[in-house]
Amino acid sequence: MNTRQLLLAVLILSISPIGSTNDTAIDEDSLFGGNNTSEDALFGATEDDELVTEEALFSEGLLSEAEEDGVDLAQEFLQGSETYLLNGDITLTATSSRGDHKANGKTTNDQIEAAGTLTFDVRPSATLRGLLKADYSITQDANDTSLREAIVDWTIDEQWYLRAGRQVMHWGVGYFYSPADLINSNTINAKDPEAARAGTDALKVHFPTGNNNYYAYLVPLTGIGNQTVGLKGEWLLDVNEVSLAALSRPNGHNSIAATAYLPSNDFNYFAELVVHHGVQTVALDSNAISTDRSQRWLAQSTLGTSYAYSDHDDYQISVRAQYFDNGLGYASPVWQTHTASWQGLAVSHDIETSLYGRYYTALSLRWASILQSDYSLSLSSLHNLTDASGRTKASLSYNYSDDVKATLSYTKSVGAIAGEYSHHGSGDSVSLKLQLLSREY
Repeated sequence: MNTRQLLLAVLILSISPIGSTNDTAIDEDSLFGGNNTSEDALFGATEDDELVTEEALFSEGLLSEAEEDGVDLAQEFLQGSETYLLNGDITLTATSSRGDHKANGKTTNDQIEAAGTLTFDVRPSATLRGLLKADYSITQDANDTSLREAIVDWTIDEQWYLRAGRQVMHWGVGYFYSPADLINSNTINAKDPEAARAGTDALKVHFPTGNNNYYAYLVPLTGIGNQTVGLKGEWLLDVNEVSLAALSRPNGHNSIAATAYLPSNDFNYFAELVVHHGVQTVALDSNAISTDRSQRWLAQSTLGTSYAYSDHDDYQISVRAQYFDNGLGYASPVWQTHTASWQGLAVSHDIETSLYGRYYTALSLRWASILQSDYSLSLSSLHNLTDASGRTKASLSYNYSDDVKATLSYTKSVGAIAGEYSHHGSGDSVSLKLQLLSREY
């Protein structure tokens, strides 16, 4: 069977009614709590009725979202006759893009993709739960599957909550950039900050006391004695959330992180401060001369805000802005001025290869359901102030139905070749993405 036939088979199976006595129409994220919160949920959800669910106990975060109908679905599932839930979703999309950049000229890319997530959740008792979550993607060029989560949760004396396995640990409050997210192996992608992230193999112990939470983590690495150890505390002060965390790595790199989330009627504010000692990557000056910095104290900090405005559904506007001072980055763009030296150090892992600039800004705006229509408009802008590279993207979306959606996007890149946000130099691209099917089963 070739790839085209496989795509057709997946499409037919997704349209066909799939069910059994154990299948339900309940959204898995609503039932068990998802790892990613949509922008609409962040700006459009209400907090009139808050419930403390099992997921809130095993995951991190002081404030939990409530179900719209006021029903604790996780508890309902535990008390019912069902002991397992097997479900999934599939989305079929077709994307066509055209680009023109300084380094590689005019480019064309067309792709058809069937992608989704398969979830198996088993709960043999009220104190034990297992979860497997796998992502899959099928295109005309390649097929890919990956394990996002594989966890076991159990409760001891209704006071200690343990989670073992591949999991996403929620450290930090930043949206585009989160230096306090020290423990996850997959960092936030600023170009798509709400994208699902693969988990990290770890053991987590959670001890809640009233409005406060305390956590301990163990992340195993290769070899005996090579474990990363983390501790974190969260406190709710009136409506404000603050946290303090520490991480000790086997290579001697230790970090302390403090975060704050300050909600208000109109604007919400978030901030992070991280201090490092024993950083193993080198310092680079404007001449690409490297020096050891393992004995230096280095700091990262970020400050951001979010704003939401709604007026009788005609105007559902949300704004996010963030500034990031990356003390682990480099003050001069040596990746452009000394490309050969930079590439050599990157291969040997002696330099920072993720967010290697020093100063960053990010901004996003969204107008959902414009004037109660099926159209939505969004704009995002990322800038690395160190190498003067930037990326701005504007998108117009049209929702014909739950299944069918069209998104037209225009992306403008500025900066020299090899810039962090201008890999191929200045240029622009246009893309049209058609969602042809979105189905849960």
